[in-house]
Amino acid sequence: MKLELEKLTAAQQMKAHVLEHTFYRPNQMHKVETIIGYEFKCKSWLVQALTHKSYIDQSVESSVKMRLDDYERLEFLGDSVLNYLVAKFFFISTQFDQERKMPKELHKMKTAVINNTLLSLIVIENGIHEHIVYNKKAMAFKDQFDKYVSDVAEMVRLRGTTA
Repeated sequence: MKLELEKLTAAQQMKAHVLEHTFYRPNQMHKVETIIGYEFKCKSWLVQALTHKSYIDQSVESSVKMRLDDYERLEFLGDSVLNYLVAKFFFISTQFDQERKMPKELHKMKTAVINNTLLSLIVIENGIHEHIVYNKKAMAFKDQFDKYVSDVAEMVRLRGTTA
């Protein structure tokens, strides 16, 4: 499925333009593209992927009334795609291994690779978390987020890299 920027509606194009100038550039999200080795044609998808739900109720720009989408819909899609790709890899690569091809073992291998702890470690270790847009006035969330980043950074320091 390929969605080109030209195929977006006029309202979607305006939103993409505003998000690029209001969030993409000020938050230096081009650095995320460098980290992951992919340049988004539609920058608003990257903005959405990095927007926490604590931010969505804030106004994007007073002259443009729009609601900022958070990352949860993309997370749902990404989790599904990642689960499929990893399951397919393990299913095919273990077909001749009598022990590892058993469903219980396949499940263990998949959950060892796809879990929030490992994925957040990768995000924090690569500095992607520094570009997440969230409501900085929501002090409880900010404190929780900062503590989690600190805990994960300490884990990386003690155990080494995720690479």
